[in-house]
Amino acid sequence: MTTKSSCKQEPKTKLNKRNQALQDVISLTLNEQAIEVRDQRAVSTEYVIDGLAIRGDITVLFASPNTGKTLLAISLLTQTKALNSTGLEIFHINLDDSYDGLTMKAKLGLTGGFRVFDTSNFGTPLTSLNNIFIALINGDAARDTVFVLDTVKKFTDPMDKKASSDFMRGCRAYTQAGGTLILLAHNNKQTPNNPTPTPGGTSDLQDDADAVYVMSTIKRESCDTGTKYYVQFENRKARGPNATQAVFSFIKTPDADYENMFWSVTQESVNESLQNSASSASLDQKLTNAITETLGDQRLTQSQIIDVLSKSFGKNKVRQHLQALASKDSEHQLLYQSRGHKNSVIYELIPQDAAT
Repeated sequence: MTTKSSCKQEPKTKLNKRNQALQDVISLTLNEQAIEVRDQRAVSTEYVIDGLAIRGDITVLFASPNTGKTLLAISLLTQTKALNSTGLEIFHINLDDSYDGLTMKAKLGLTGGFRVFDTSNFGTPLTSLNNIFIALINGDAARDTVFVLDTVKKFTDPMDKKASSDFMRGCRAYTQAGGTLILLAHNNKQTPNNPTPTPGGTSDLQDDADAVYVMSTIKRESCDTGTKYYVQFENRKARGPNATQAVFSFIKTPDADYENMFWSVTQESVNESLQNSASSASLDQKLTNAITETLGDQRLTQSQIIDVLSKSFGKNKVRQHLQALASKDSEHQLLYQSRGHKNSVIYELIPQDAAT
């Protein structure tokens, strides 16, 4: 006599369908073989702009007009490329320039080590850019390239959160395939009531980027060949070992020859430049006292200190004072500076016995 099982067996077709669905999802994950390939390709931290921009990252440089963001970005990229003897291809997509300006930069690129796109082919900039990224990703060539997008507002609307988010999604797909991006963007306009250089647009560019710097001219001085401009790069976000600040200079000759300016770009001492600049020539004793009182015996992040004191003194002034008070070459040094969780900048008071 046979008995029927009380447990209902699942139809084989349904079971196969479930397993297939699961395998389809698993196939999208990184398996042992894929991880091994990525490990072989991975490199230790490699900068495409020494100290500032890391290979494989999205780095955003915010600056006001006439700060020299294009000049400094492409010059520093080519300097680092020559110094490290890398085979990276540097591409400059400039949608902000005139016909003559673009032609001149293309000629300079032939000897300078970068290539300038013919933007007359860019009917819809974002579509054209994404097509380039897709071709590089599909050809497994993204990791050998660096793109400078000049400027972001030509590819998306920085004031539109959805448009900015969609733009950054395409950028991230490219960098996840190993590519490197330098995005040039504008600061908000400075006014007497708002003199602090602040990034323009919504926060999406900053939120989705790996590193963010705000550039500002901190000093001008006459020299034998023209006027020397000092530009500070101040870090506002870092997911890696990016420098908290840097200063570079370039010389503008009376005829404003771009090639001469390009080859004149030089890194300067941060401490000396800041000490001699108008923005840090004198310290506000009231603010200095407020910083020391806020810190006490605590270790606080730069953001925490700025949150407490910005209403009374302004964000930029607090930030500049923190940098000056932490400068090792300054007679005013009162603070230690270090890196904390997620690469945040941390300050603490130097004990009096150590200071003396």
